[in-house]
This record gives sequence, structure tokens and C-alpha cells, in this order.
Amino acid sequence: MSRRGMAWLVLGAALAASQARAELFSKTYVFRANTRLEVGADFADGLRIESVTLHFRGTGPPVAEVVVSNLGQRPRRVGIALALLDGDNRLVAATNGGTKLFPRRPDRQINYRLAFDAVNGEAADATVFMLAVETTR
Repeated sequence: MSRRGMAWLVLGAALAASQARAELFSKTYVFRANTRLEVGADFADGLRIESVTLHFRGTGPPVAEVVVSNLGQRPRRVGIALALLDGDNRLVAATNGGTKLFPRRPDRQINYRLAFDAVNGEAADATVFMLAVETTR
């Protein structure tokens, strides 16, 4: 392949990648441990973030449960990130995860369980949490 042909191939791939951009939902909420927050946010052509629950038990690390529905027409993959901040706006815990193997098919719902494994010593001091959900390829 000539240099000119290779340049067009690279340019075409870059344009295709830019058109297949991920869509991002991001919002900050008041922190309440062991309470289900009904989010009900629609984004990304058919995805809905149903709810978030931050489970704080006596043993083990805190766990976030994020329920996402695919109400669209095609399979979708998502990435999820949560960050807990205290009253001084310090990051006290964070986690992330998402679709592992196969895209979520239409008319399906999944509960993502994300553990705050490594940094969580002051997680109970959180006053707000930040949620980000992004479509992935």
C-alpha cells in the first residue's frame, strides 16, 4: 500500500472513531448509606440508569449497586465510575466497573456490583457521591 493510501486509511479510521464517540452521564448526589436512590435517568439512545444503592455493612468493603436497563434497539456496553467525597470535598473512596463480556441486549436490565476495595477507610464520612456512566465499545 502506498503512503497516500495508508494516510487515507488512517484518516478514515480516525473519522469513524470520532463518530462512534461514547456518551456520558455524570451527576452528583447526596450520599445516603444503605438507601436506594431512584435515578431514572435516560441517556445514550435507550439506556436508563434505574437506581444506585451504596451498601455499608459491618464487614467487608462498601459496595455500590447500580441498576442499568437497555430499553433501546441494539446491544450496549457501559462503564461505571463512582466517587465518594466528604464535607471538605476530599475523595474518600472510589470504584469503577461495567460490562465485562457481552453487551447488554435490548429489553434487559443488569445490576452492577462495584466494591470500594482499596481506599475506603473514611467512606462512611462521605456527604456526596459522583456517578458517571458511559457507553463503551
